[in-house]
Amino acid sequence: MSRNNPLQSIRSRVTVTAFLFLAIMSAALLFLAWGSAKRAADEAFDRVIGASALSIADSMRVDNGRIEAEIPQAALAMIGLRSTTRVFYRVADPEGAAIAGYVTLGIGIAPALSTDPLFTTGEYRGTPVRFAAAGRYFDSGWATIIVAETLESRSLLAWQLFLPSLLAVASVCLIALALMSFGLRRAFRPFALIEDEIRLRTPTELQPIKAPAPLEVRRLVTALDDFMERLQGTLDRVRNYASHAAHEVRTPIAVIRAQAAAARAETTLSGTRKRLQRIEANAEAAGQIINQILLDASVQHRLGTHSATPVSLIPLCEEVIDRLDPLVQPALRLTVDCGDQADCVVSGDAVAIREAIRNLVDNALKYAPSGLIDIAIRWRDKRWTVEVADTGPGIPSETMERMTERFSRGDATANIPGAGLGLHIVRQVADAYGDGLELINRPEGGLTARLRFAALRVCLLIALMAANLSVMPATAMAQSGAPELRILASTEQGLIDSLVAGFRQSRPGLAVKLERVNSQLALTLIQSQSVLGSGPDLVIGHAADILVEMVNDGFASTALAPLAPLAPAWATWRQEMLTFALDQGMFVYRKSAFEDEPMPNSRLDLTRLLDRLADRFRGRIGTIDVGNNSVAYLLASQEARLSPAYWRLIRAFGTAEARIYWSTEEMLAALRQKEIDIAYNAIASELDGIRADPRFSIVQAEDYRLAFPRAVVMPRRGRATAAALDFVRFILSPTGQDIVKQSGAIPIADLRNDPSVARRGPAIQPIALGPGLLALRDLNTRSNLMETWLQLILTR
Repeated sequence: MSRNNPLQSIRSRVTVTAFLFLAIMSAALLFLAWGSAKRAADEAFDRVIGASALSIADSMRVDNGRIEAEIPQAALAMIGLRSTTRVFYRVADPEGAAIAGYVTLGIGIAPALSTDPLFTTGEYRGTPVRFAAAGRYFDSGWATIIVAETLESRSLLAWQLFLPSLLAVASVCLIALALMSFGLRRAFRPFALIEDEIRLRTPTELQPIKAPAPLEVRRLVTALDDFMERLQGTLDRVRNYASHAAHEVRTPIAVIRAQAAAARAETTLSGTRKRLQRIEANAEAAGQIINQILLDASVQHRLGTHSATPVSLIPLCEEVIDRLDPLVQPALRLTVDCGDQADCVVSGDAVAIREAIRNLVDNALKYAPSGLIDIAIRWRDKRWTVEVADTGPGIPSETMERMTERFSRGDATANIPGAGLGLHIVRQVADAYGDGLELINRPEGGLTARLRFAALRVCLLIALMAANLSVMPATAMAQSGAPELRILASTEQGLIDSLVAGFRQSRPGLAVKLERVNSQLALTLIQSQSVLGSGPDLVIGHAADILVEMVNDGFASTALAPLAPLAPAWATWRQEMLTFALDQGMFVYRKSAFEDEPMPNSRLDLTRLLDRLADRFRGRIGTIDVGNNSVAYLLASQEARLSPAYWRLIRAFGTAEARIYWSTEEMLAALRQKEIDIAYNAIASELDGIRADPRFSIVQAEDYRLAFPRAVVMPRRGRATAAALDFVRFILSPTGQDIVKQSGAIPIADLRNDPSVARRGPAIQPIALGPGLLALRDLNTRSNLMETWLQLILTR
């Protein structure tokens, strides 16, 4: 005895599939939850040890030319809040010698070249630890501060974050399995009711199912009802065929039996021959009847099961003629009104159409055996027609409609064998694939039977027209005009102008309006949009602190989110602010002023030069006012944070009575007019006119390269969002980044795949976007920095 396979049950299949699905999804969710918990724990603790390293860096100072570090108690206490954590630290001078802490800690870690902490995982004294390395710049170079902690607290926090997810996933799985089991029992109950009703029926009970069923099962019930209805119709047709076949075949068989009995009683050869001739004629009639009945059943089957395909009428008509007795073929004549066979194509089943044409030809041969039979394929009333014309007796008009019914025969066919199915078969094919069957008595005598089919090329034309109509609205939309793109940019020229010009070349049909305002006014305009309505579509600037405030206050759109992955993580914030280039301050020298002196390559060299030759360069140094220029303020605040040597340089500027300018453009104009010999922190992207001038030398600082972001923000109330996104895509594209590079700025594409930008020498120090820049917008912070700056630089 064979055993049933449990997986043959729908309930078992659903249960197993659901269990596997829940298992896979649970494993995936737990894997993601564990990864997320681990990342969250690492990020939280990394921030703590990073802050500890920065706190130690801020406490370092130079005393009598020697770097000293006084370790704040809070710097280490903030790490050791948990009793399981062990803490290690090391402070090294620019030569790598240990100043404080564990001498052997982080020996393999590269010296820091940035104030931003870098994190790595390794071992110390056989224990896994997490390192944070930050730098502090002094005159002699970069000091390195390394803080490390063991990983016990991280693992514990990760498990604490992961445990709720584990419990939630397990609970959801158990509840889902219980609900699935209950739901399956409820779902399969209607099937049992339907099964009971069908099982109790007799073989002849094919009426619709009465058991109530829900919507999903109701579709199955409807399908069963339709099937039983079709089955009932098939059974009725079978009974009808059987009764008519029995009636039609009974007479020839009875005659054959009687003639056979009479032939046995015949005593003469001629009498027997006559009896055998009658037996042969009746057998032939019975065979024709059976053949027509089988042909009718075959055509019915093909019409119900075979899909319509392109069919050429000419080969079908030729095949019908070729299959006839060669003795009768000369009586048939085929005429086609178009010589191109491809044009005589209709949609239908080739076998069914061929049998319909053959029945018309057979009828013509039966009723007009001695006349000419014309078969014509013509184009009439936008239809292909197949016409079979004979010279027989025709059909009385009052019986013409009845002659297409099953087993119907005319009064003139009593002596001609047949079952009355020929025209019925033709009518079925004509109704299925064409425009009906038309019977016409010819004036000169005879009958014309006309089959009409819809031309396939008409259907194709309609399809093409429909496709064309569906494309036209999209085309019209593509050609519709786009709104004007409004860009609010900082007042400096050069890079932004080049980017807008390049974008206009790529989108000549788009109107671009460029408006220039200073960064603070741009922030005021965006803040007033809630009152004034729509404003600019893009804001492009170099004052990162002002743009961060714009985003932080909720005036930026998230439409830039799809483009955020095109820039490094530190170059975006909230997916609403995006850096497309880095710019930097450069030293620009007049060569004639340094004929006997080497040009300073670092801030320390410049400071020492001014301490030594203050009188020579008195009034010959230019710098930008930090109180009126947003970029100058941003650079000054970051240089002061990066190195205490910055204030020594500003003091040297004050001693040399440096001149203060409002912008790079104004400072470079003074340089060209020989008013100054040194321009400090001239913006790199604004040096086009100076770069090719042999009188000047542009020097990039070798101690560190503080780079500030050129960023873009999309305001929430902009109208041309699509055009604004296209512009941002353009400036991030290879073409746009080439324009950035040609201007003297650093393309963000060059830094996209470099996770340690600060390790490239001379070290690039990018100003990272984020809420930390909001501190620069604080009035007390701003006033304290400007007060110190002015006190040092304004000595007169």
